[in-house]
Amino acid sequence: MSRIKPLFAVALLLLSLLVAACGPGSRAELRPRQPLDASPADAFRRQAPPPLAMPERGSVAVEPLHATLDNGLQLFVIPRPRFPLMTVTYVNRAAAFHGAGRPPGLAVVTGDALRTGGTSIENGDVLFDMEIGGQKPAVYTSFSSTQVSFTLPPSALKVVTAMLGRIVRYPTFEAAGVQKAQLMHVRWLYDRGFTGDGYLEALAMAQLYGKDHPWAVDHLEEGKAVAALTRDDIAAYHAEVYRPSVSAIVVSGAVDPEKVEAHVRRAFGDWVEPAEPLDPRTLEFNAQPHYRSQISAVLVGGEESELKVMQPSVAIGHRDAHALRILAHVFGGGFTSRATLRLRHDEGIAYSVRAGAGLHADGGTFWIRTSVANDRVEQAARALVEETVRLQTTPISTGELAAAKAQYRASVDLSNTAADAYFFATAFAAGLGPDAHRRTFEQLEAVTVQDVQRVAAAYLSDKPNFFVLTNYRQTFRQLERLGAVRYFERKRP
Repeated sequence: MSRIKPLFAVALLLLSLLVAACGPGSRAELRPRQPLDASPADAFRRQAPPPLAMPERGSVAVEPLHATLDNGLQLFVIPRPRFPLMTVTYVNRAAAFHGAGRPPGLAVVTGDALRTGGTSIENGDVLFDMEIGGQKPAVYTSFSSTQVSFTLPPSALKVVTAMLGRIVRYPTFEAAGVQKAQLMHVRWLYDRGFTGDGYLEALAMAQLYGKDHPWAVDHLEEGKAVAALTRDDIAAYHAEVYRPSVSAIVVSGAVDPEKVEAHVRRAFGDWVEPAEPLDPRTLEFNAQPHYRSQISAVLVGGEESELKVMQPSVAIGHRDAHALRILAHVFGGGFTSRATLRLRHDEGIAYSVRAGAGLHADGGTFWIRTSVANDRVEQAARALVEETVRLQTTPISTGELAAAKAQYRASVDLSNTAADAYFFATAFAAGLGPDAHRRTFEQLEAVTVQDVQRVAAAYLSDKPNFFVLTNYRQTFRQLERLGAVRYFERKRP
């Protein structure tokens, strides 16, 4: 303790000397705070950037080699000698999502059952044992087809073709695999029913085409129908719908076309067409809409509302299909699209606006969607109508047309084997033929600003159907100022 006191005194002395040395005369003076320079983004916020064309890029049209087997099955081969992988896809244009005249979900569950329990042994295990990878086939069922696809090294061509033939032609539909396929689709419906956009789309389809239309099946009703399916239902559907006359094989990669045809003939050449013809509703059905302008409001809680506009358009092979896709890019195809600039930049009420043309073999829709705060619903709806009228009455600029074409061109610029196979399988399902990719580029380049204005006037309405997921207490007065409102309670899956 006696040593601590002297040390403490020395420390105090040193501190006092330091303070004296740094007296008022030597104290550093702080400069007054200067105003901050303007942010580089300020100019951007004050002035909307004009829509600019994306840089031109050299797109190459792909045209596959095409052959038809004696039983009617079609073969498309796209040689890609520099690609390290190949994709082999089976497509059936009768096994479509809409399943006209059949229980909803039957096509989806049958397609999934090919993967989950279609054969007596696991396909992935067989491929793994043959040392070409343990990938099971990808199965995709859409409004126009079911596709079963492998992407593997080209050395697996013979084995994969034989495997695909066995999967498609000789499924055993084991009980466990069928149940798994049912559960997969019920889970997808459950997830889809919880999303605002999925719920509004189902409601919109019912309003446009009627609740009994295959495109308008309620999520809950489809889930019940899927759960009630039996193995016999699936086997009978497969026996009727899976046939060579509505099927095709698409192969893309570093493959020899002659070897591909030989393997496909070995796996599918003796496939016999059933004597009983297909139900005409399997391939074609009435997709004529029953359009009437109204506001459909689905009542939920929350501080934000989801808005969707859905209007009938055309099938994928229609002459206006490409102009409608260009229109979708101009209206809501990115942050420089018209509706996004209006609602995000000018009015500051939405993060973005998206628009698209959902074109299928049987018909199509043109949709617009966005989300805004509940107190901005009316403002957003009126802005979307005003942008629609502007497109109908005033031609777009050549810069907007060039930018939209560049976006569209990039979306169909095939850059890998999986993209090749998907494009030509979808084209086959729509009846577009092996020259579909080349004609897509030709028809895309032929679209003019006058075409875009014409399709805007023909397929968009200045009194559109609005489908709104909203908080009733905060928005009902806004909705009723917009027009007649029909209210719905949201069904939980």
